[in-house]
Amino acid sequence: MKVKESVGTKIIKHRFGIHGPLDEYKRTEIGRIATNAYMILAGYMLLSSIAAALVANSNPGKALVWLIMGNVVMVGFVINIYLLIATNRAHIVDKEIRASSRKQAIKKAFIRGIELGIYVGIYMFFVKIVLDWFLMEQIQFKTCRVQIQYGKVSNLACSLAS
Repeated sequence: MKVKESVGTKIIKHRFGIHGPLDEYKRTEIGRIATNAYMILAGYMLLSSIAAALVANSNPGKALVWLIMGNVVMVGFVINIYLLIATNRAHIVDKEIRASSRKQAIKKAFIRGIELGIYVGIYMFFVKIVLDWFLMEQIQFKTCRVQIQYGKVSNLACSLAS
């Protein structure tokens, strides 16, 4: 008989990449790792908020953009890399396989890698869109107007967009 898992347990297992049952050892290790990640984030948030407040006196828009992008980088990369390293060191994501199912496990890992690559590509596409949207006002475009009459350029006017 299979025990029904709560939604919270499913989220924890998915987030930390745990296969199989979530026993007491894995739960305590996840709690320890999550507490360490929280402490890193709490210190970062304190320092970044102070820095943003100091910069906001002179340029509030720039401070907001840098605070948001810094938070995305911190959570998206630094904390995720810490979680990956910590869960591997604690051996809570290890998956034992039999020698007979080795090829099938390699094939599954290869397909999972392709799926994650597509996911990261889509994620970075949207991050680029957001970055372009935030930084659009800081980029000045040069616009040129060309008037062609009877196959010759008769008027060329260029200006910077304001």
